[in-house]
Amino acid sequence: MERVKRRWWTWAITLLAAVVIAGAVISGLFQLAVLTLPSYRADLSAWVTRVANRPVQIGGVNLGWHGIEPRLDLTDITLFSDDGDESLTMDRLSLGFSPFRLLTGDMLPERLEVSGLTLDIERGDDGQWSFAGFPAGTGELSQQKRDALQKQIAGFGHVVVQNCTLAFSGKPFGDDGQQLRIVRLDLEQSAHGFEIDGRAQLPVTHGDVVELSADIDGPIVDPQQWTGDFEFDFERLRPQGWLAPFLQKGVQIGAENLNGSVEGHLRNGQVRDAQFDADSEGFIVAHGGHASGARKMHLRANLGNDARGWFADLKELRFDDDLLARGSLRWMDDADGHELDVNADELHLGRLTPWLAVWRDMPAATAQLPRLSGTLRNLVLRLHTDGEGHTRYSTTARLDDVALAPDAHIGVSHISGEASANESGGQLRLKQAPVELQLPNAVGKPLALDGFDGQVQWSHGSDGWRIGSPAFSWTWVGTSGDGHFDLQLPADSGASPVLDLGANFAVQDINLLKPYMLLHWSDHLRDWLNNSLKRAHASSGSLTIRGPLADFPFGKHPDGIWKLDADISGADLVFAPDWPQLSDVSAHLSLDRDSLAVEASAANINGNKLDHALARIDDLSNADIEVDATTSGEIGRYYDFLRASPLHEQLSGLLDQTRAAGDATVKVKLDLPLHDLDSTTVDGDVALDNVQMFYDKLDQPLSGITGTVHFTRAGATADSVTGRFEDLPLTVRMEPREGTHGVVIAEFPFTPNADGVGASEFLPDFIRTALGGSSQWRAELPIEAHGGTALTLSSDLRGTEIRLPEPLAKPTDTPLPIQVRIGGDADAPLRIAVDYGQRAAADMMLAGRDNGQRGMDLQGLRLRFGAALAPKAQKGSFIVDGHAGTLDLGAWIGLIGHRDDGPAAPVAAGTAAVASAAAPGDGGLPLDLIDLDADHLRWQQQLTAALHLHWLPLPDGWRASLSGDGAQGTAEWSGPSPGHLVVRLDHLALTPAETADTARDLAGEAVAAKSNGAPLQSPASGAPPAAPAQWPDVDLLCASLTGKDADLGRVELRSVRIADGQRLDRLKIAGGALTLDASGQWRRRGGKSTAELQANADSSDFEAVLRALDYEQNFSAKKTQIKVDLKWQPSASGLMWQQAAGRVDLSAEDGQLRAVKPGAGRVLGLLNFYALPRRLLLNFSDVVDEGLGFDHIDGHFDLGDGAAVTDDLTIKGPSVKIDMRGRIGLVARDYDQRVTVYPAGLSSGVTLGAALLGGPAVGALVLLAQEVLDKPLDSVTQLTYHLFGSWDNPQVEKVDSHAAEPHAVQKKKSEPKK
Repeated sequence: MERVKRRWWTWAITLLAAVVIAGAVISGLFQLAVLTLPSYRADLSAWVTRVANRPVQIGGVNLGWHGIEPRLDLTDITLFSDDGDESLTMDRLSLGFSPFRLLTGDMLPERLEVSGLTLDIERGDDGQWSFAGFPAGTGELSQQKRDALQKQIAGFGHVVVQNCTLAFSGKPFGDDGQQLRIVRLDLEQSAHGFEIDGRAQLPVTHGDVVELSADIDGPIVDPQQWTGDFEFDFERLRPQGWLAPFLQKGVQIGAENLNGSVEGHLRNGQVRDAQFDADSEGFIVAHGGHASGARKMHLRANLGNDARGWFADLKELRFDDDLLARGSLRWMDDADGHELDVNADELHLGRLTPWLAVWRDMPAATAQLPRLSGTLRNLVLRLHTDGEGHTRYSTTARLDDVALAPDAHIGVSHISGEASANESGGQLRLKQAPVELQLPNAVGKPLALDGFDGQVQWSHGSDGWRIGSPAFSWTWVGTSGDGHFDLQLPADSGASPVLDLGANFAVQDINLLKPYMLLHWSDHLRDWLNNSLKRAHASSGSLTIRGPLADFPFGKHPDGIWKLDADISGADLVFAPDWPQLSDVSAHLSLDRDSLAVEASAANINGNKLDHALARIDDLSNADIEVDATTSGEIGRYYDFLRASPLHEQLSGLLDQTRAAGDATVKVKLDLPLHDLDSTTVDGDVALDNVQMFYDKLDQPLSGITGTVHFTRAGATADSVTGRFEDLPLTVRMEPREGTHGVVIAEFPFTPNADGVGASEFLPDFIRTALGGSSQWRAELPIEAHGGTALTLSSDLRGTEIRLPEPLAKPTDTPLPIQVRIGGDADAPLRIAVDYGQRAAADMMLAGRDNGQRGMDLQGLRLRFGAALAPKAQKGSFIVDGHAGTLDLGAWIGLIGHRDDGPAAPVAAGTAAVASAAAPGDGGLPLDLIDLDADHLRWQQQLTAALHLHWLPLPDGWRASLSGDGAQGTAEWSGPSPGHLVVRLDHLALTPAETADTARDLAGEAVAAKSNGAPLQSPASGAPPAAPAQWPDVDLLCASLTGKDADLGRVELRSVRIADGQRLDRLKIAGGALTLDASGQWRRRGGKSTAELQANADSSDFEAVLRALDYEQNFSAKKTQIKVDLKWQPSASGLMWQQAAGRVDLSAEDGQLRAVKPGAGRVLGLLNFYALPRRLLLNFSDVVDEGLGFDHIDGHFDLGDGAAVTDDLTIKGPSVKIDMRGRIGLVARDYDQRVTVYPAGLSSGVTLGAALLGGPAVGALVLLAQEVLDKPLDSVTQLTYHLFGSWDNPQVEKVDSHAAEPHAVQKKKSEPKK
């Protein structure tokens, strides 16, 4: 068995080796034949030449293998034309041979591969095609050759064509031609048929890629026997390239990513059925500047043919997911002609018709197809064209909102109904159809009928189309009627349609018809009619239009008829724009071609009976309205007459700001050219009888007015019109004045009223409360155009006192010219402008109070200091700017921030107003901006140098910026009220106020002091005690504070609100002539004020401190120390220095007490030794011209019960010592002190209580020196005196040195030490 297997294995190897050897031998022999037999290449060329019937050149021949089949590759093949030109080139032609055929001697290849083929295909002018110079068809071949060629083609089992180019040329392909590149084509033939797969690259103008695949039974050379399935796919097809020969000139069809496929079945060489699908992301047709299309398109249809002809079943055509069409179509063609049957479920015309009007050689009527829109449903169309070209059709359809877009003559829309038609005409039945008719040449707005009943018929003849209805009825915008119409549309597109329309109607509201006025009427006429007939209805009317629409309204073509008659009632008629209307008019309106007349049989004007009125327009093309009217009645209605007339513009200042009541008679004639209303003429008279006139800026009227006023467009005049104002009889005259329409003049005295009665109500509260006295005034009321009328008041203010802060204050007898303009404008019903001499100017907006109370509220302000006029104030805007000399900052802040709970002193109000200045609800001015240059800012007795103030509100507060020599830095307050105040200054330079101002202030303080002293925080008499809880927190830092050239150093102040008050956390001054460190608190609780103050002060130059504080420099020392610890007990009247309780310690070294004359200036308390150095201490060596020199001053004061008590105040000099013991009454304003003077070497002292509290001891020491001493000090060891009595009249007597000490000193010594 093993031997048998070995034998079979040996045979198999031997057989395989034999086959391999045989193949090698055959290949070698074939290759040897090619190399050794050059005649084979020639034989092969001859064979191809015989097949192509053209000379062929083969560049190279090479033999290879494809599997077990030999393969012959021919390269660089060229096919020549008869005249020797190259007509075809090929890179490579590969021929595959069957070994079996070779063994039988058949040298024809079984496999054919073509690569790099370039083939010219030309379409001649005669329409014939040629391929590589060969004409299409095989007519020049004999049947024998054709049979042989078919046999040879059938002999190829496999054909591959790749990377080949078909170059098309000829007129249809343009000057540059088109190229189709075959990427690859595979053909497999079998005994039963063939299979084909191919892919080609289209010309760029036609698309991207197409692919074809088919499985066909039947010989490839006999297409009539082909039966099988096929599929054709295309990508990014460009329809413009395919359809351009069939499109009208200028038409562009574009598609983006147009992809699709065709799948179908062939039977006997014919397409029996095919499924067509196409999709596109963008699909558009454009022609003549118009475009239509969709963002995406989808088409699905079945195609095929049968014995009757071709048919198409359109499954769906969608644009943007909207179904546009669905239905079927069949085309049949025979010897008798052709027939088209269409059945469509629905066709959406609006998006389809633009695609139907772009093809060449279409009937002219198709150009109108794009005008159609709407939907056709259940469309059935039968069209037959006979052999002679005569066409007949019949169709039925249901119209759903079909429209014909308007051209130059007519358009119609919203047509729904059943329609039928044939080549001769048709009809459409409409029932309550909301038809919309458009007549672009006649009416500017579509006639949208509410309902139309009737049968519309149309017919077509050689002269064109005729559309009409023998009887119809309608309802439309408040009208109803019936009639007939016939509209002829000529065949000549340039000819005018002809209309024959007759109708009877009734109109419920004529206003609804105004938008449909005829376009041929002039703009002036249409505007006039639009404005004239305000309200009306017509119980009956008739309309007739007959003639060519192009000639409408037949004014120049009298063959046509255009006539409208209507009986109108309940009308409001305005003769011309802005003139008063006739109300409740009953009139007859007649419109005949170009003329119009309205004659009123009954009417009234502004509530008064109209005696007569007639309005006519004789020529509508040159419209000129003539009006003649007379009326009598209430003068207030006459005012309304003027307000509603063109005279309103000229008399607006009078009419808009005054009103009247009483009887009057008015006569007027008007001539109004509609084309030039500025040329309107008017002439009339108004007779007044006991009339009252109210000026809207005054509560009191002018009454008893009697006289006659004549008016024209130029204005109004009157010689003498009498009347009265309150108790003053007036004779008012109206005079002409250039630039006006007359001016009303009167003179009167004016006394400001603090309660705002009469004309004083025009003044803001803060101004009128500062006025007093009476002045003579002149009033002028010019009647100006354009609403510019204003009441102007002027005076020299002699006799009027003005108590506003500087620089606005004025004494009673000092004249100061002022002009006040009371008027209004579009922004402000009431505006007051003030020109206040050369000091300031203001513009104010005022309005009545919303709560109905009498008086006016300030709504806007522009205040400008200096000589320039103030700009107009804007509502809600409060601005202060300009340049001022000296501004009293405390007084102005108090004024700006003033609340309505009573008067406020400058200091207290100014501090509290830090918050309220930004809070209008608190009663202050809600300023928006202060932008001010000032020579000085005054704060009590101090003036700054020149500076610029820029103040702005913030969302929750305000910010002020200071710049200049006087100050540099910012102050910012933030809310809510009372808020937080932050001040940051680089420097602050203060200068004491002038002596006159100082004397005035001291006098005021003296008056206040006589009534038991003024409150600390509120020096002004009668002012309520301040509430520190209403003050803001303060955070102040000033890098450099100077006063009268004295450098006080850096200042830091911080305070915070606590319950019911303020706490002074830190007050520190350092780095200059003064070092101060203070703290304390201040409360007001339960209607009573309390406070605490602790302070330590050191100074190396106290003289500079006095100079900076504007005190006389009667004290100097190289070192001064003051320590204060004070409290104030609860007091309902507020805090007063005189009520302080506590201790004040004083220490000074190496200085002088200088003599100051009484009244020479402000003096710091009891350190005024005017008489002491000169008379009491004349012989001591330390008394010099400059004053009393000292080495030390030491002592303290105990404050309480309204007095200051000391028992240890001592002044030591080189040759004298002075001791002061006793009480200074701060409330009682009296003395009880003992003064002892010692020679050199003895201890002595001087009271310093008054040195801190001011002034009264000055006179006491003067009396002590002048009236008591009667011998020089060098003759005694000590001198003792008793100082007693009031501050105004102190008494001094010499006492024994052992006399009892003052009672206050004894009481103090008896108290236990703390």
